[in-house]
Amino acid sequence: MLTVAVEERLRAFAESIVEYTFNITEAILIVVLGLVLAYVAHIATRFLVYQFIVKPVEASAFKERVRALTFDIAGISGVIAFLAVLTLALRPAAKALELPPDVAFYVNYTLDLVLRVLAALAIVVFGVFGSILLVDLIKPILAAALSQYRALLEILLGFLNVSLVALIITIALNVIGLPGHYVYPLLIGFIVMALGVVIAGVLTGEIEKTPEFGSLAPQLRLLIIVIFMLIGTGAILSQFPGANDVIRVLSWGVAIAFAIALIPLAYRLVKAVT
Repeated sequence: MLTVAVEERLRAFAESIVEYTFNITEAILIVVLGLVLAYVAHIATRFLVYQFIVKPVEASAFKERVRALTFDIAGISGVIAFLAVLTLALRPAAKALELPPDVAFYVNYTLDLVLRVLAALAIVVFGVFGSILLVDLIKPILAAALSQYRALLEILLGFLNVSLVALIITIALNVIGLPGHYVYPLLIGFIVMALGVVIAGVLTGEIEKTPEFGSLAPQLRLLIIVIFMLIGTGAILSQFPGANDVIRVLSWGVAIAFAIALIPLAYRLVKAVT
C-alpha cells in the first residue's frame, strides 16, 4: 500500500512538471511572438511618424526648428510602440503560467501601469512637439501686433509655452492615474510671481526718473513684488482647503505694514513739495 501511494504521488508530481513545462513553453512562445510583433510595430511606427509628421514639417517653414529639436520624435515613437506591444504580449504569457491569484493580480497591475506610463510618455512627446510648432506659428503674428513691446511679447510667448506644457503634463499625469490638477496652479503661481518682478521693474523704473517720486521707487517695487508673490502663492495653494484664508489674513497684515511704512515717506514727500 505504501509503495502504491508513493508511486501515485511521484506520478502526479511528474505529470504536474510536464504540464507546467508546457505552460512555460507556451509563455516563451508568446513572448517570442510578442518580440517579433513589437519589432514590426517599432519599424512601422517609426516609418509612419517620419513620413506623415516629421517629413511634412521638415518640408515646411519649420525645417530649421525641427532640426534644432533635441529629440528624435520618430525614434522615440518607435521605442514606445515596441514596449507597448511587448507589454501587451506579456499579459497572455503571464496567464499561460497560471500564477497564483495574488501574484497574477500584481503582475497584471504592473503591466497596466507600464501601459499607462507609455501612453503618458507618448502624449508628452507629441504634445511638446506640437506645442513648439504652435508657438513658432503664433510668434510672427504676435511680433507684428506687439512690435513696440518686445518685453511683453516675450512674456506672452513664455506664458503660452508654459500653459501648453502644463496642459500636456496634466493630461499625462491623469492618464497614469496621478493627480494632475496640481500642475496648473503651480506653474501659474510661478508665472504670476515672475510677472510681478517684471512689472515692478518696469513701473518703478519710470518712477525713479522723476525727482519728486524717485525716493518712493524702492518701496513701491517691493510692495508690487510682495503683492504678486501673495497672488502667486494663493494660486499655488488654491488646491489645499483653508490656504486662501491664511493668504488673505497675511495680505491684510502686509497691507497694514506697508501703509505704516509709507507714512514717513509721504510726510517727507509732502514737505518737499510744499
